[in-house]
Amino acid sequence: MNSTYSLYILGENEYQILDTEEVQLQTIFSVENIRDISSRKDNFTKDFVLKGTERNNIALGNLYDISTYSSDEYSTQLQHNFVRNRTVRAILLENNIQILEGSLMVKTTEIKDNTIQYNCVIIGALVQFFSDLAERELSDLDSINDVIPYTISNVMTTWNADMVHQYIFPQIDYGQDDRPNTNDDQGNPTIEPNHWDSAYDLRNLRPSVFLKRYIDSIFKGFRYDTINEKFTQWNEDNTLLNKFTYQSDFINSSSFKKLYVPYTEEQLTKNVSGVWSAIWYGIGTIGSGDQLFAKSSYAFPNNIILDDTDNFVTGTRSVGFNDIQTNIPWLEAKDKTLKTSMTISYNLIIRGNLTGTFLTGLADLRAEKSINSNNLKYYKRIEKNNTGDVTFPIEIRVDEALMDGQYVFGIYKENGTFDANCRIEMITMGFGKENTVSKIPIQLNDNINLFDAIPKGVKLQEFLKSVMTLFNLYMVQDPKNKNNWIIEPYHTFYKDVINLNRNKAIDWTDKIDFKNYSLISNSNLPKSYTYKFAEDNDMLNDYYKNGRTNGYGNLKVNDSKGISGNKDIEVIFSPTINYNHSQDAKMLPCIFKSDGFLTGKKKPFKSKLRLMYSNGMKYLADKYPIHYRGETVIEPYHYNYTSMFDIHLISEENWLRGSILFDLPEEYYTTEYIVNDDSVTLYNRYHQQQLKELINDNLLIMEAEAYLTESDITNLDMSRPIFLQTKYGNSYFKLLEVTYTNNNTKSQIKLQKIVI
Repeated sequence: MNSTYSLYILGENEYQILDTEEVQLQTIFSVENIRDISSRKDNFTKDFVLKGTERNNIALGNLYDISTYSSDEYSTQLQHNFVRNRTVRAILLENNIQILEGSLMVKTTEIKDNTIQYNCVIIGALVQFFSDLAERELSDLDSINDVIPYTISNVMTTWNADMVHQYIFPQIDYGQDDRPNTNDDQGNPTIEPNHWDSAYDLRNLRPSVFLKRYIDSIFKGFRYDTINEKFTQWNEDNTLLNKFTYQSDFINSSSFKKLYVPYTEEQLTKNVSGVWSAIWYGIGTIGSGDQLFAKSSYAFPNNIILDDTDNFVTGTRSVGFNDIQTNIPWLEAKDKTLKTSMTISYNLIIRGNLTGTFLTGLADLRAEKSINSNNLKYYKRIEKNNTGDVTFPIEIRVDEALMDGQYVFGIYKENGTFDANCRIEMITMGFGKENTVSKIPIQLNDNINLFDAIPKGVKLQEFLKSVMTLFNLYMVQDPKNKNNWIIEPYHTFYKDVINLNRNKAIDWTDKIDFKNYSLISNSNLPKSYTYKFAEDNDMLNDYYKNGRTNGYGNLKVNDSKGISGNKDIEVIFSPTINYNHSQDAKMLPCIFKSDGFLTGKKKPFKSKLRLMYSNGMKYLADKYPIHYRGETVIEPYHYNYTSMFDIHLISEENWLRGSILFDLPEEYYTTEYIVNDDSVTLYNRYHQQQLKELINDNLLIMEAEAYLTESDITNLDMSRPIFLQTKYGNSYFKLLEVTYTNNNTKSQIKLQKIVI
C-alpha cells in the first residue's frame, strides 16, 4: 500500500491543500550536530517539486506569472496575495498522521517544456522562529516600556534579592565622577578629586533589564504595524501580543532570575525632542567703554539670564587680560557629560581702524586666565580688512557640543592693528534642534522609560543564541502545542540518556535492517574546543589579558585524538571583573577605561553586552558617600553586590551557587569570594558532560536503515534512549538523526552509543 501525503499551507484565518500525488518527500529529523556542539539542528525536508496543477497554482498565487503582485494591505496570505520571498506555515501528513509542522518555502519557480513546477522545501518551526527574529533587535522589544522614577528610594529598592521588579539599578562602577575640581592657592579650580576613593556618583546607577524579562518579551513575537511602518509587540487594540509561550524549569529557576543585562551606553541619558533650552547672555549692548585697549584678547562682561537652572549654573570670577583684571560672568553645565547640539547668535560690531583676523565665540576659562586660540572651543573666524565700524552677524552651530567647562563669550585677535574697540549685541544660545532628538543626562527625580535603556544594535537572534550557548540549552517545539517551546539545558534534556533510564528506552531491535550497517569512530572531531566571551577593552579586562593567552573566564579543552582544527564556541557577551582596594572596600564591577591600572581619571565608554548576577545588598563597616552633581545625597552602609558569580550573601555554608564563566580566572581583584572550586563554571555544569561523551574512547556512531512508520515519526522523541539487540551484542543509543521518506521505504538513522 502506497503512502498518501497531505500538505496544507495556512494563513492567519485560511488554509489551502496542495496536490502531492507524485511527490517523494525526504524529511530529516535532528536536534544537535556533534561536529558543531554549539549549534542546534532542526527538522526539514530535502528539496521537492510540486507540479503546477490548477490547485497548486491558485494556492501559490500563480508565482509563474511575472506580473503577480502581493501587498501587506491585504488580509489574506495565500492565493492571489502569496508572497514569493517569504515562508508560509505548513503541515505535512502521511496517511492522515501529522509527521511535520514547519514553514513551506518556494525556492524557485521554473517553466520546463511549458510545464510549471515549484521547487520547495519545508523547514522546521525552530528555524522559522529564529528567522523571524533575524532582522529584529533588542531595541525592537517595545513591550518593555516601564516608566521608572529615578529616585534614590526606588533605585535602592531594586537592590533587594527578592527581585520585586523586572529591572534593576545595579551598583556598577561605570567611571562617572562629576565631583568638581577644588581650587588652588590662587583660586583656580585645578585640583581633581581622588577618583579612586570610596565615593560613588549616583549617575553610575543605570537601569538594567533582567534576562528573563528579555526572554519573556522575545516570545511575545512581532507584527508589522502598517500605519507607523515598523514592527511592534502590540496589537491594534493596544494589548500585548502573545504569539508564543515557553516552559522551562531552568529559566524559571531562582538563579536564572538573578541574571541581568547591564546598561551599555557611555552615559545615562534621556531622549528630548526639539529645542529643549535657551539662555540669554546679557541685555542690550556692551557700551563703548568696553575697549580692546590694543590687546589681543577680551571677554565680554555682562549678565547671564538663566531660565534653565536644572541644567546650567552661572557665576563670576576675576580673570586677567593682559594686565587688566575684571570680573567675568561664566556659564557652566551642571552635568559635565552634557553633549548637545547648540546654536549661538549675536551681532559683533568692530569699530574704527581695527583690522585683521578675529576668533569670537565660547572660551573655556576653567583653568585659564585669558582667551586664546586654544581655549576658544566653539567659535567663528572673521576677517575685517577695511576701516570704519562693521557689524558681523555671528551664528555658531555645533552638532554635538560637550559642555564640560566654564564658558565666557569673547574675542581673540590673531593679527592686524590694535587701535579701536568693539561691542556686541544680545547673545542667545539655544540647545537642541527642531525635529531632532537630543540625548541629555538623566536628572535625579526624572522618570526613565526602560525602553530607552535597552542596548542598541544587538540582534535578537544572536542574543538568544548566545544565551542558549552559555547554558547549552535545547529548544524544541511542544508536540501538544505548536506555539509553545520547551527549553532546557543538555543534562536535563538528555537526562534519560545520560543516566540511562532503561524504563524510558524504546526498543527498535525489530525495526533495524541488521544485514547492512556501519560503525564509525569519532576521530574526525576537532583537536580542541575554545569556549570564549567577546573581547572588550575596559581597564580590568585589558589588564587581565596582558601576558595571557586566555581572556577572563575563557576555557580551552584539548582532545588529543581529534584531527580537525579548533572549534570556537563564542558568545556575544563580554566578561565583567569586580575589584576593590585599600581606598574602597566595595567590590564593584568595573566597566570603564583609565589612563592606567588604578591610575589617572576614569573614563566612561560604550561597552559591549554584559551579563551578571544581582546578589542583593552587602553591608560595610563604614559609610560611603553617594554624590550627585558633586554634592553628597546619601551615605549608606550597604551596596548592591553584583558579579559573574552567583553568591548567597546570607548563607556562610552555601555562599557559592554558580557562575557564568566558562572557567575560573587565574587572578582575582577582590579581597572576598575567591573561588577555587571549578564545579561552579559553565563548562563543568552545562558543557562537560556533552564533550566527555564525544571524546570518549568507547564512543561510536552507528549508521543503519530502519523500517519506521508514520506513527514512529509523529511520536519521535530524540531525548529517549534507543535499545538495540544484535547477534553480536546489545547496547543503548542516543538518536542523532532520522531521514524519513515514508512507511514503505527504509529510513536512514544515525545513533550515538551511550557510554556510561
